[in-house]
Amino acid sequence: MKKSEDTNRSNRAEEEELEQEYRELLAPHVEKWDQSITPPNPPALAALTALVGEKNKALRQRYWKELALFWIVSLMVLSVLLLLWQSSIILFAIVQGIAFVAAAVFMAVSGAKRRERRRREWQE
Repeated sequence: MKKSEDTNRSNRAEEEELEQEYRELLAPHVEKWDQSITPPNPPALAALTALVGEKNKALRQRYWKELALFWIVSLMVLSVLLLLWQSSIILFAIVQGIAFVAAAVFMAVSGAKRRERRRREWQE
């Protein structure tokens, strides 16, 4: 029993010495590596909240501008169409027909592109 205990102690001592040598050799490099991969501290919650608030405010302003632009353009288009209808019903019908054909062509082309893109995605 004493021999096995002595060999275990000597093995442990050798292992500890070897571990100490490894630490001395590798410690500076490991610390340098740890410092290089440590992520930076995240910003404070207040800073993130302020950033989100600013972004939401900017988005809200953008949406209101887009909505106002939509209403202005739509009122102009409707006014022109109403004036066209009052002045010449035939010209109004021609404009409406051209708009319908243009919309149908646009939908067909965009649908074909979408189908082609989906087909390529499925093949990959």
